[in-house]
Amino acid sequence: MGVRESVSNFVKSEILTTRRLMFNLLWYGSHVGVFAYGWMSQARNARLAGLNTLKLSVWTSRGAGLVLAYDGFLILVPMCRNVIRVVRPKLMWLFPADENIWFHRQVAYSLAFWAMVHTTAHYVNFINVERRQLRVQTALEIHYTQPGGITGHVMLLIMVLMYSTAHHKIRAQCFEAFWYTHHLAFFFMLALYSHATGCFVRDSVDPDLISTFPFYSTAHCLGYESWRFTVWPGLLYFGERIYREIRARRETELLKVLVHPSGTMELRIKKPSFKYTAGQWLFIQVPDVSKYQWHPFTITSAPEDPYVSVHIRQVGDWTKELGDRLGAGPDVVSALTKAAMGASYKDDKASLDGTRGQFVEISSRNASLTDGRTLLPRVRIDGPYGAPAEDVFKSDVAVLIGAGIGVTPFSSILKHIWYQQKRGKLGALKHVEFFWICRDAPSFGWFQTLLQEVEDAQVDPSFLRMNIYLTQKLGEDMLWNIAINDARAEFDPLTLLRTRTFYGRPDWKSIYGTLRKAIESGTYPPGQEASLRTNVGTFFCGPSGLAKAIREEALAASSETIKFTFYKAEQARAAEHGIPSRSLSLSFKNLSVRGLGGVSGDVMYGATVGSSFNPTSGRRDKKRALQLAAAKEIHQSVDPEARLRKDDAGEKQVNSGNDTVLKAGERYLIHDFNGVVKAGEMLLVVGRPGSGCTTFLKAVSGITQGYAGVDGEVKYGNMTQRDIKPYKSQVIFNSEDDIHFPSLLVGQTLDFALRNNTPRVRPPTEDGKHLTEEEYQEKERADLLRIFGLEHTIDTKVGNAYVRGVSGGERKRTSIAEVLTSHAAIQCWDNATRGLDANTALEYARIMRILADVTKNTVLVSLYQAGNQIYDQFDKVLVIAEGQTIYYGPRAEAKSYFENLGFHCRDGANVADFLTGVTVVSERIVRDDFKGKVPTAVADFARLYRESDIGHMMAAELDAYLADEESIRRQTEDLQRFVQSGKEKGALMSQPQTASFVTQVRAVLRREFQIRGGDKLTFFARQGTTLLMSLTAGSLFYHQPKTTGGLFERGGVSFLSILYPSLISLSETTASFQGRGILAKHKGFSMYRPSVLIAAQTIADLPVFFVQLVIFTLIFYFLTDLKRNAGNYFTYFVVIFFTTLSTTAFFRMIGSLFSSFQGAAKVSGFAFSVMVTYAGFTIPSPTMHPWFAWLRWIDPVHYAFEALMSNEFTGQSFECVPPSLVPYGEGYTGANAGCAVKGAGVGVTTISGTDYLATALNLHHSHLWRNFGIIVAMWIFFVGLCMVGTERQKAAGSTQNYLLYKRGGGDKYIQKAALHGNEPRDEEEAHEAHAVGKSGRQSNGDVHTSSSVFTWRNLSYSIPVGGKQRVLLNNVQGWCKPGTMTALMGASGAGKTTLLDVLAQRKDTGEITGEILVNGRQLPVAFQRTTGYCEQLDVHLPQATVREALEFSALLRQPRDTPDEEKLAYVDTIIDLLELHDIEDAIIGNPGAGLGIEQRKRLTIGVELVSKPLLLFLDEPTSGLDGQSSFLIVSFLRKLVDAGQSVLCTIHQPSASLFAEFDSLLLLKAGGRTVYFGKIDEMYDYFAAEGAKCPRDVNPAEFMIDVVSGDLSNDKDWADIWENSDNNREVTDELDRMKAGYASAPAETSVDDNHEFASTTATQLRLVLKRASLWRDAEYVKSKMLLHIFSALFNGFSFWMIGNAYADLQNRLFTVFTFIFVAPGVIAQVQPKFIANRNIFEAREKKAKLYSWWAFIFAEIVAEVPYLLICAFLYFVAWYPVVGFSFAPGIAGPVYLQMTLYEFLYTGIAQFIAAYAPNPTFAALVNPLLIGVMVQFAGVLDPYPAITKFWRFWMYYLDPFNYLIGGLLVFPEWDAVVSCKENEFARFAPPSGQTCAAYLAPFMEMHTGYIQDPTSTTECAYCIYSKGSEYLATLNLGKRVYGYRDICLTFLFVLSSYGFVFIMMKLRSKKSKSAKA
Repeated sequence: MGVRESVSNFVKSEILTTRRLMFNLLWYGSHVGVFAYGWMSQARNARLAGLNTLKLSVWTSRGAGLVLAYDGFLILVPMCRNVIRVVRPKLMWLFPADENIWFHRQVAYSLAFWAMVHTTAHYVNFINVERRQLRVQTALEIHYTQPGGITGHVMLLIMVLMYSTAHHKIRAQCFEAFWYTHHLAFFFMLALYSHATGCFVRDSVDPDLISTFPFYSTAHCLGYESWRFTVWPGLLYFGERIYREIRARRETELLKVLVHPSGTMELRIKKPSFKYTAGQWLFIQVPDVSKYQWHPFTITSAPEDPYVSVHIRQVGDWTKELGDRLGAGPDVVSALTKAAMGASYKDDKASLDGTRGQFVEISSRNASLTDGRTLLPRVRIDGPYGAPAEDVFKSDVAVLIGAGIGVTPFSSILKHIWYQQKRGKLGALKHVEFFWICRDAPSFGWFQTLLQEVEDAQVDPSFLRMNIYLTQKLGEDMLWNIAINDARAEFDPLTLLRTRTFYGRPDWKSIYGTLRKAIESGTYPPGQEASLRTNVGTFFCGPSGLAKAIREEALAASSETIKFTFYKAEQARAAEHGIPSRSLSLSFKNLSVRGLGGVSGDVMYGATVGSSFNPTSGRRDKKRALQLAAAKEIHQSVDPEARLRKDDAGEKQVNSGNDTVLKAGERYLIHDFNGVVKAGEMLLVVGRPGSGCTTFLKAVSGITQGYAGVDGEVKYGNMTQRDIKPYKSQVIFNSEDDIHFPSLLVGQTLDFALRNNTPRVRPPTEDGKHLTEEEYQEKERADLLRIFGLEHTIDTKVGNAYVRGVSGGERKRTSIAEVLTSHAAIQCWDNATRGLDANTALEYARIMRILADVTKNTVLVSLYQAGNQIYDQFDKVLVIAEGQTIYYGPRAEAKSYFENLGFHCRDGANVADFLTGVTVVSERIVRDDFKGKVPTAVADFARLYRESDIGHMMAAELDAYLADEESIRRQTEDLQRFVQSGKEKGALMSQPQTASFVTQVRAVLRREFQIRGGDKLTFFARQGTTLLMSLTAGSLFYHQPKTTGGLFERGGVSFLSILYPSLISLSETTASFQGRGILAKHKGFSMYRPSVLIAAQTIADLPVFFVQLVIFTLIFYFLTDLKRNAGNYFTYFVVIFFTTLSTTAFFRMIGSLFSSFQGAAKVSGFAFSVMVTYAGFTIPSPTMHPWFAWLRWIDPVHYAFEALMSNEFTGQSFECVPPSLVPYGEGYTGANAGCAVKGAGVGVTTISGTDYLATALNLHHSHLWRNFGIIVAMWIFFVGLCMVGTERQKAAGSTQNYLLYKRGGGDKYIQKAALHGNEPRDEEEAHEAHAVGKSGRQSNGDVHTSSSVFTWRNLSYSIPVGGKQRVLLNNVQGWCKPGTMTALMGASGAGKTTLLDVLAQRKDTGEITGEILVNGRQLPVAFQRTTGYCEQLDVHLPQATVREALEFSALLRQPRDTPDEEKLAYVDTIIDLLELHDIEDAIIGNPGAGLGIEQRKRLTIGVELVSKPLLLFLDEPTSGLDGQSSFLIVSFLRKLVDAGQSVLCTIHQPSASLFAEFDSLLLLKAGGRTVYFGKIDEMYDYFAAEGAKCPRDVNPAEFMIDVVSGDLSNDKDWADIWENSDNNREVTDELDRMKAGYASAPAETSVDDNHEFASTTATQLRLVLKRASLWRDAEYVKSKMLLHIFSALFNGFSFWMIGNAYADLQNRLFTVFTFIFVAPGVIAQVQPKFIANRNIFEAREKKAKLYSWWAFIFAEIVAEVPYLLICAFLYFVAWYPVVGFSFAPGIAGPVYLQMTLYEFLYTGIAQFIAAYAPNPTFAALVNPLLIGVMVQFAGVLDPYPAITKFWRFWMYYLDPFNYLIGGLLVFPEWDAVVSCKENEFARFAPPSGQTCAAYLAPFMEMHTGYIQDPTSTTECAYCIYSKGSEYLATLNLGKRVYGYRDICLTFLFVLSSYGFVFIMMKLRSKKSKSAKA
């Protein structure tokens, strides 16, 4: 490690961590404060005026001296060990008591530093005292004769000795040197206390000494009296040392020493005053070996023993010396070890009194040393210390496991158990299993005697069983020795115990399985609660790796009646260090949640453009919504007639008991829930989608904002939902959606979560090490990655539907790991295993079980597909149907409860599916003897449950729990203490976040940089566009003249300087909505405050904007020739920098205050127009109308513009030049002239910049720094308001979900439900209607089938990663035949989705090799569209309805020769098959406002099925569905297969019944390698032949995953086994036969019609255009229209009724120019929508060949047309008359036409940028460059004559805005008659005797304008222009026809902009990859 890295690590760990940073601030701050106090007290003391003439040196010495006294006070405090031991458990939350040694070192470092300062200052003092003769003594005399000097040098000498020997190298080599020199601290402290008591500091010449203490008079001696305070810690430490010495010297006797084999010495000590508990430790000192050294050892005796014993191995210098002193040297040890191997010392009479056994006993009676000393030395012990050991007496069966030296504490525990057994005080303990795992044989001698004593003392042999394992590799000689000695021997040859030694590692799975069977069979006594559960506690001490394996097997062995728990040393260490428990129970009583809408779902009608402007539509929609909801309720009811009867009873529902009366339009989402989930319990919540599972989890986790109301109470311990707020981080709800930043790596995602969830107080590791924050985070991350199998993804992007990243299963595991970083006490998981394979799902459930058992977490999980192994992990089950509890109770009783009601559970079926299916008539099976007796209505189920024994038992449990208020209070207080102690210093106790605000900001800031770094394209786009903009703008205004001709240009430069950064800032509104879902999720987790995100983004902006604006300003400032002065440049830079920050915060604030993007975009676009218009450039301050003039005072751009203008103009003079100079030309040189510029005096030809600003623009240089302060204040204000707005955003899950229907939709469904003719009335009718064939699925029409055979061979796929090729598929081969359904399985990340993508031709990157054939031939052109591929992520257009999506797919993908009527009829067939009737008119929408996950999944399948595919690929079609829906989906697929369809389907967590529906299996392992391919019926024999036989009672699907990647893999490479198997060779041979057979057969024409797209071009255009309609996107259209209306009114009233003055010529130009700025706001709306639609097209529709890319572009363009026409009209009618333009047809008509063309122009520009942009943020960053460049060259900011020649002759003519301005300005301006105002004339005196007309006659013949009074002879007033056409000529618009020309050219630019949309989309489109042979 280099010096730089070492320094960096030191800074990070010791300075920059929040804890260290806060300490350093407090530590160094207090020292500086004390130093300052000492300095000032000396300097301000008038009595010490003489000494103060020394100035700095004496002030420094006095300040440093006081700091030394302060440190002297602190140095001994952390060494008071017993005091810390007492206060640690109580005050650990307040300060880190375990860092006492570290703190001691910090004080020592401080002492050294300030001692050097103090000493150096005194040396200077003494010399200066001697020089100035302030004292009669010389410097040497002061040094060595006065008390201060003597004590000071004594302390310096002691410090040199102490500090040098304290170095770790010296301390390690010679500990005695460190030990003894550190005891010089006693003399150091005495010197320190007496150092300040001298009389050096005095107000007299001579010291005033007295004869009594303190030997000086305080009348003249003015030294500090700090010793009066600093002495107290010294007295405390001295008192503790005396106490420890007295305690250690209490009567102590070393009774005997037992020397065991391998040199272990057991010291038995008698000390009556020593009290301890089992498992504690002590310090021991042997004066004969070392008089002062103390060493720690674990106590190995029991508290009941008459002695205290420790076991000491001879491994170090001290222990070896002790062995020699005791006579137990190497010879004795060698003999003992040899005897142990030969079993020659066995003594059967051993007992607990310690008589001679397999050891050498040394006692005071044996012998004495030759020097007269007794053999046993004198010893001292001090203690005890540490927390007591685990309490094993609460378990029915205790399993004690010690590995290596980890067995030490169990010696004490075993003895303690034996004593308690004799006394009959074992509590619940019935049996003990002891395991000792030892690495080498001699180590058995450590506790051989103890084990022998315990073994022989056992009266009941069934109580204790010892299991000893030797893991050492045995040599041949040792094996023979063991074999010979073990033959017919009574005792084991190694341990000399009756218990035999096992060789090798323990098989924990077998051990725990045997233990469970023994308990079940009654071999071991049952637990006290035998009727419920026997508790088996595992207590382990040893390495963490072994702990994990033991824990997993222990918990996996749990059954319905036996509960295995695992304990490790963490809990003991936590208790020892004062860390309280964090477990918390959850109770809910009479819990009901009310929502809005019908019973079956929250139904609403989606808005349309028409309904948005129809005030009566809302009432009609609400009424229809209630009708539709009622129809849905009837459809979903178990007993529809009962539901109808209920509805007929009345509209108002009044509930029994204390229930709330429902208000109109309300309904119960869940009703009257009661129960308790205790700490350490797991509750499984099951129910069909929509039953209320998610609502229940949200309600109990406190997320209730989205509901109409919540009744009843939920309590966390004894805290209500209001009380839980400061502890909300301990109650967490995790939704089933996986929302992450796709550009972040998996490792970065977990790092971020851990930084915000790292507790301040952390238990030490097993070796006692205290982890730093970084070490803790590294350990936690490594553990989580390892547990969830994510280690290989640490550097892989998380990804999403559009960004390539980890697989779906790996993304789900990342979500789970992220949640687990919180270590929440109560965890609510909603469908947590969605997307996980069976093995990973089971692993998740086991982890939850471990957390519940070990850390006592309270876990609630809703699952839709729970296998029986997963189901068995839970303690309780809650079954919900239609918002009511139909079962809540023990998991073991649930199945039998419903069976007793009359229902039958199929053999092998998932119990969870059985529980949810009992309310579904079409799914449940009624026992024959219960026909007609089972409940039908959900209300009947709920009533029967409440009346049942289990219902009464659970009610009693809740009542008993609530009655035990004391236990609840203790548990709650423990959790509260835990949370508060875990908070960082600085974290608010009233807030739930663990980390302090500073730490949160640092974590989010780091993530912000990672996100920006992950999107490098956007980052470099920002810098690149800035560079281009600065170059183009700078060259455009290159070298502005310092004349009046440059006045306007310099204003344009200042305006452009802030316009471009403001345009960049506008993108923040778009960016503020990205990641909002993640923010909501993290807010729900209480991970960090939402406002932290704004603070972090603001800080992250600083370096980014700094670099960006340095680039911009350096180039732009000096190219434009602004003031060449460093001060002016830096002023210019700092104003622009903070203006950019301010506008960025402003637009970010707008985004934070809106919940929808369209609303924010509307406001931000309008606000941008206001900012630009009232900056002061387009409308100077003096000409602003009063009704809007006030806007400039709240416009940061105005303040910036004034600052920049004053910075540039002040102090400069500008020469007046033509045309402002009047007159000019031949004959007027040197003549009387005037300047037609505001601010010019009469006859003045030089303009002062300051006067020009004040007169013409009302800008003042005195406002510059005032404005800067206002800009900074606005920035801070906007940031603060943005933080407030962000804090108000709702947490994830807190918004109510709605199902949206199209207007007028649902008619057929309402009518059908009203007739109620298709619902079965009883069980028989139900089964008859639903039962068909193998799958039990009803027949609903004919479905399309295919006879094509699809094969793939040696298929490999690789992608470039980090410069290398990563192989994702490796030689995979197989086939899909007609009439077969193949399951594609494997663990998450095995390559299943990748294989489907490759087979379906969906990959456009990477390299594919191998062979893919259809009917033995290459893939046809039509393959992609004729192949149905249901992808894992459900991607659909939000605005479409379900039926529209299905019809769209059918019409575009079915063959073009199929009539549309037939296609639409097939859609009806699929709707019937997938049961989509109730939602066929529902709008797909987005999650939360649209279809649910299960509904989206069915739609995805339907969209592919309606295309009548030849092949059907499905990627996890059952993910997110409940068991019944999954079975229906697979059953439907089975029907397709039976009809001849080929299906290849990935599937996760299939039940045995689902798995049985498949014909073949393709099993993959990590790396995309094949493990098996073939028929499922043959699979069992294949794996059985390889030693992996599938048990009958195990789900074969789960078994397969276990074989590949789980516990059953047996370290075999199953892929290699497959490659070398006969089965693989048979697959290859079959592929050859099929290929050869099809090669000789004629090609099937049905497979390929040689059309890339099924539909014609006209059909594509028609259908895609119809779907792209914006009619339903009301928010988007409304926002666009309102933006136009408000912008037009604002523009119009800002330029109200433009007149005919000279300035009004420019006002017409600027009002037209302001119209341009409607574009940025609208573009900000257009681009995100376009990109979202494009992403949908690219993700699914393009790859499925639904339609071409040009059809997509055509539809996107044309869909905007009607609304662009409306927007142009709205802007025109709101703006045109207000500004006073003429309504003459020749004027208004062309203007309106040009405005309309502009709507199309900027929309085309927006779309062609979006067509290629990777994301909306990138597009928003490109917009400023393009718009900025077009604005620059439009001839407004820089008029045509002033444009640099380089740009003037080409760029000017390529700028569409140039022609836009021309077409808008020519017609209103051309015929305007100019009438200058008084301050607009150029005034000068004519020559004497001449009239103005005569004087200016030659000039007027050549130039424009007019003379106000031609006859005047005193003053000429000249106006530059007389009509508008003259002004237009200066803008290069010299002819009226140019207006028509510009309109035509604008039209051409419109066409070209749309042409670029097609070009950019084409450039972006990639061709799908095909396999290469």
